[in-house]
Amino acid sequence: MTLTAERRHKHARVAELLEALHLDAVLFSRRCNFSWYTCG
Repeated sequence: MTLTAERRHKHARVAELLEALHLDAVLFSRRCNFSWYTCG
């Protein structure tokens, strides 16, 4: 999986979760979670 594809996949997963929970935003307060989300 390319980095771009991985990033899109993760963003889609988070978007699906936000929609399922009827939320407007997510806050990644831990560095490891932000790093996971941004593939970095």
